[in-house]
Amino acid sequence: MGNVLRVIQGTGRGQLRKITGNTPTQLSWDAPLVLDGTSVWIVEVPSWDYTGDSTTINNADSLHAVSLNIPTDNFIDQALVIAGFTVDVNGNESPDGDVAIREDWIYGAEGLAKVAGFSLPVSGTLGIQADAAPAFYLDGDFTAGSVKAYVKSAPVGADLVFTIYAGATAWLSLTIPAGSTSVAATQAQIDGAATIPANTNVRLAITAVGTTFPGSDLSVFIYS
Repeated sequence: MGNVLRVIQGTGRGQLRKITGNTPTQLSWDAPLVLDGTSVWIVEVPSWDYTGDSTTINNADSLHAVSLNIPTDNFIDQALVIAGFTVDVNGNESPDGDVAIREDWIYGAEGLAKVAGFSLPVSGTLGIQADAAPAFYLDGDFTAGSVKAYVKSAPVGADLVFTIYAGATAWLSLTIPAGSTSVAATQAQIDGAATIPANTNVRLAITAVGTTFPGSDLSVFIYS
C-alpha cells in the first residue's frame, strides 16, 4: 500500500494509480482505471529514489537520435525502473505518465574494497560432488569480506546447497533457492567465518541440487 501501479502496455498505458489496498489476490487503487487482457502493469515505489541530470541538448529534429551519458550511483544487483524526462528552457518537465520507461537489472560493480579474492567455478550441469571445483591454494592468510554465488540456470524442484571447505573444515555453507540464480552470504555468516590459513586447500562440495533440474554453471566468488 502506498506504492504506485503503472500501466506500461496495452489499454491504460501511461496511467498511474496509488495503491490503497493489497490482499493476497487483489490490488485496489485511488481512482478508476480501465484495464483488459492487453494491459501490462508493474508496481513501483511512490517516488523516484534517484535522479541524474544529463548535459544540455539542442535538438529540434524529433527523428534525430541523441546519446546521453548520465552519472549514477553504483547500483549492485538491483531491479530498476528507468525513465527519461525532458526539461525545457523554463524548467518544465514532461508529465510522468508520458515518459519513456524501461525496466532493467543492474549488476553494478563490487567496488574497490572487494576486488581482491578468488573464485570457485563449476561448469556444466551440476551434481552432488565432494570436490566440485578445481583445487585452489592461497599463498597467504585470507579473511573474507563477502561471498556471492551465481548459477547460469537456476535449480528447479529443490534448493542448491553447497559448502566451502578450508582443508577438512567446513568454512561456509550457502543455499541458492529453487528458481533463483544467486545468493550472498549474510554479514553474520561472514563475521563467523574463520580466517583461511595460507597453503590450505580450499574446495567446494555440492550437497544438494534441484530435483527437476539440478542447476548449471555455478560460480562462487570470495572477496576480501
